[in-house]
Amino acid sequence: MFQIISAVNYLHSFETQVLHRDIKLENMLLDEKENIKLADFGCANLVQSKSYRSTKLGTLAYMAPEIVKGQ
Repeated sequence: MFQIISAVNYLHSFETQVLHRDIKLENMLLDEKENIKLADFGCANLVQSKSYRSTKLGTLAYMAPEIVKGQ
């Protein structure tokens, strides 16, 4: 879990932040030392401001219920 949080923190550390938008088990890879690597940035966005995204992206089965309901 620490490696996943560290990866997301790294993506958000730039002036233009990278939003992955599809973090799930299938998009995590293990290297030869069993370190987790995030993959599949097909749904990713680059943002300059801390604003909310209004589009629903990602895999429906992994979305929080409030996002599916539009809340």
